Amino acid sequence: MKAKKENYDKSNLDHCRFLGHDRFSEDFSDALQHCVRRLNPKPDEWVLDVATGTGGSARLAATKGCRVIGLDYSEVLIKAARTLALDRHLNIQFDVGDAQQLPYADQSFDAVMSTFGVMFAAKPELVASELARVCKPGGRLALAVWHSDCTLARLSREVVLPFSPKPC
Repeated sequence: MKAKKENYDKSNLDHCRFLGHDRFSEDFSDALQHCVRRLNPKPDEWVLDVATGTGGSARLAATKGCRVIGLDYSEVLIKAARTLALDRHLNIQFDVGDAQQLPYADQSFDAVMSTFGVMFAAKPELVASELARVCKPGGRLALAVWHSDCTLARLSREVVLPFSPKPC
């Protein structure tokens, strides 16, 4: 699980801020912190953050001393996540990929999380199976999601998702 070196483009980060992703993480930071606290990452454990967006939860987990990989299908968001992690001197690997087909071996992670990400998957049962597949036996899984009938969930489905990039 080796990180790739790339050029980091600040204009990409500005674009993500324009889209509101960075602000979203700030507005929901209590929920992200709560999810990471419940996950309880330990130093030297491997943690996967699925549908990481700009990497807010991945960055929180990395401050606990664990080794973190963040995955999202949006290359724009992954580039922003890399920039934000580097700005904070955090060593996090960020990969582009689909939560419905995780590019990792079975039982690779001590802990797996997703904060307000995998709930948007087209096939949630497939995502659930993938999260379980990559988590080690006795590992931990933490999710932060909205109830499907809440206003924010409906707003995201009806207004935000139609303009979001589709998975690879």
